[in-house]
Amino acid sequence: MKKLLFKLLLLLVLVLVGLYLGRNLLARIGVEAAVERVTGFPLVIGSVDVALLENRFEVRDTRLLNPADFGERLFVDLPRFSVDYEPTSFFTRTTHLHQITLDVRQLVIVKNRKGESNLARLRGASPASAPAASPASNAPVPMQSSVPPRHCRVDILRVKIGQVVYKDFTGAKPVETVQNLNFSATYRNITETGMINHLVLLTVFQRLGLPPDVGIAVDGLLRGLSGVTDAAGHLLKETGQTLKEGSKSLWEKVKPGAGAK
Repeated sequence: MKKLLFKLLLLLVLVLVGLYLGRNLLARIGVEAAVERVTGFPLVIGSVDVALLENRFEVRDTRLLNPADFGERLFVDLPRFSVDYEPTSFFTRTTHLHQITLDVRQLVIVKNRKGESNLARLRGASPASAPAASPASNAPVPMQSSVPPRHCRVDILRVKIGQVVYKDFTGAKPVETVQNLNFSATYRNITETGMINHLVLLTVFQRLGLPPDVGIAVDGLLRGLSGVTDAAGHLLKETGQTLKEGSKSLWEKVKPGAGAK
């Protein structure tokens, strides 16, 4: 009996040691899966460092990629992002993240030959107009999962945007422009991870204006962000109003045919 207990204890120790040594690999797999679930785009990660004692992990050299039909593979170049979390919250229905820091080196907005933008396809970013729902058919109704959905709460989101590139492949010749933004923003009280997509785009568009005809509406980006505040504690309504009433977008000069006689 003692030998059996010793073997079980030894096995448990070996499993725990293996999990500890492999924590960075496990975290990398988990982050890649989570981000693809939130955005709908594939993610490639360079490395993950999990600091268990500090309740924090940091991800380096991350690249969010476009689907193959966009003519440009890169969507987001993210050299670093870090997450400070509450470990006990992983055992509840709401994951609590104290802070997320995103350092975006480059964001590449692309319109493919069909006129579809990667922003419009981004999961969680509402298009300017959604197609009407088709009439009910005789197709079977999918079964609802009995597992309750998980939620996420983020106290602070810090976003830094470096360079924004716009590429349009709809014309005879591709059109490209580069804007060096180098701008940071802080948001508080995020209640779902899908909001992060919206907030990153709002950080860009409040400085540069909306790119032309990319299928994104300001109302769609602001939807669900009623409780989110900026660094000064202001609700984001003013940001949306500024975008709607703003001056001519900096992207207008790169529209196909712009400036043509």
